[in-house]
Amino acid sequence: MSLVGVMISTLVQARSVRIASEQTWRLTQLELAKLVIDDPKLVQFEGVPWHGPEDDLPLRLRILINLWLEQWRSMHNFGLMDDSEIHRFASGLFAGEAGRRHWVENSDGYRADRRNVRTRAFSRILDEELANATRVPAVPITLPQAAPGKRHWRAAAVAGAALIVGVAIGRLR
Repeated sequence: MSLVGVMISTLVQARSVRIASEQTWRLTQLELAKLVIDDPKLVQFEGVPWHGPEDDLPLRLRILINLWLEQWRSMHNFGLMDDSEIHRFASGLFAGEAGRRHWVENSDGYRADRRNVRTRAFSRILDEELANATRVPAVPITLPQAAPGKRHWRAAAVAGAALIVGVAIGRLR
């Protein structure tokens, strides 16, 4: 009987170590993501082109979606989220263009992770929800537009500075 107790204790400890390792990995991933969110041009380290601030929102969406997917997968693997919850969250994610695009572009990486039945089920559920979601149009990504007066203000400032310089030069003559 004591041998059974030791075996159960060992199994519980092994699960706790796995959970702690996963938590450490997730915190490290979050810190790295924060670096790129705070300074989006850093994304170039992985060969992703960055053309300027217009790339910031799509990049941030990509990071956010990846963090959520990894969180859901971890919770699902540890039995903290069941299949119905993954279905519900995935259907919300795939209502939008950003979520659909992310899964289409990155799902092979998730499918390649075949550690266990739950990991495979996670990818299958997301595939099913994407197929369901594509029956209706996706909510598009809305990129922020520069305020209409902002560009005019800059042009007026440049013209005003040129006028001041012109007047100053005229007075010097």
